[in-house]
Amino acid sequence: MNQSVDPRIQERRRKVQANRSRSSARRLVWLLAFVAAVAGGAWIVQSPALAVKEIAIDGATRTPVERLLAVGGLERGDPLLLVDAVAAEESLRTSPWVADVAVSKVFPNTIEVIVLERRATAIVEHRSGDVAVAVDGTILGAATDLDISPSGKVLASAAPGVVGDVITDPLDRAGIRFLSAWQGPFAVISQTDGELWAELDGYTVRLGGPTEMEQKARSLDAVLLEGQPTGSMINVIAPTRPTVLLPEGATTPPTTDP
Repeated sequence: MNQSVDPRIQERRRKVQANRSRSSARRLVWLLAFVAAVAGGAWIVQSPALAVKEIAIDGATRTPVERLLAVGGLERGDPLLLVDAVAAEESLRTSPWVADVAVSKVFPNTIEVIVLERRATAIVEHRSGDVAVAVDGTILGAATDLDISPSGKVLASAAPGVVGDVITDPLDRAGIRFLSAWQGPFAVISQTDGELWAELDGYTVRLGGPTEMEQKARSLDAVLLEGQPTGSMINVIAPTRPTVLLPEGATTPPTTDP
């Protein structure tokens, strides 16, 4: 015996089926829209209109910027939107010449690189080899390989290390700081009994401990401007109160009234 289905139930089933069909259609439409958006976004990101066409560099004379960026994975033609500026900066900091750097994206096609380079201020001399160093003690390269005009050299107490290393001996570092501020004749800095001494242009200079090196450089310059006799021993341990020991037979240079 066949049992008939209540028309109300049939109508309910029809509506449920229709709602399911509409829901499936909406999900399909949303899925297609999402796929289209992703594909469109990917096209925009990869579009030649937003590719890196120029690397604008400011401040780099010794840093091989483009080569270091390429090693880090950034070259012309790369999608600008995908460039990692922080990673690019880290790639550039692998150069000992780079003291600081900023990389930015300039739409639509440019990478801008601003570099603050270190400057070779002194030579550190050791039997293992002479190296050029910056004021912070960073080794920039072999002194014989670089076209530089340092203000003097430090006779190192220990082997300085390799390019990119930093001089660690406190007295050697102090001697480098002195030379970074020194504007006079070429000076040779050495250590004796825990103190720094300098030889320059016929003068012996007692620099003392590793403090106030910039002030000592300025003090020494002022003393030499007074015209000290060659062979004098100048003491700038206390830079505000320098003293001069004249060689035997020499007289104190006359002072000029202002």
